[in-house]
Amino acid sequence: MKKLARIFFPALLVTLLSGCEGIQINYIPLKAGTYLPRQKAENIPVLTGTVDEPHEELGVILIRKYPNSSDEEIQEAFRNEAMVRGADAVIHVEVEKATVFSLSPFIFSLPFPGVEARGTAIRYQKEKS
Repeated sequence: MKKLARIFFPALLVTLLSGCEGIQINYIPLKAGTYLPRQKAENIPVLTGTVDEPHEELGVILIRKYPNSSDEEIQEAFRNEAMVRGADAVIHVEVEKATVFSLSPFIFSLPFPGVEARGTAIRYQKEKS
């Protein structure tokens, strides 16, 4: 029992005190179907507003990142998820600072600063001839 305690408690302490970094991305589809990517991730615009071009909303992207992340990291996560979903842009992006606990329901952690963001993945509609 003492041997188990000598191994378990230091490992638990290191886990709780270590500087973990993580990201959780969720996608909520707004319409059925899947789409192939039309462009590379780095070409997908991430906008706080909307676009004038005719488009359809594919789904909502939710991002939870910790510890605090740069705007570039958040935009990269939006672009990568949008590409996977076949979106041409992400609009209505909102980013908020948040206090994040563990992303795993089985691991206790102390609160630390993080970022929560959401945006709508869209696909431009082709003009009918």
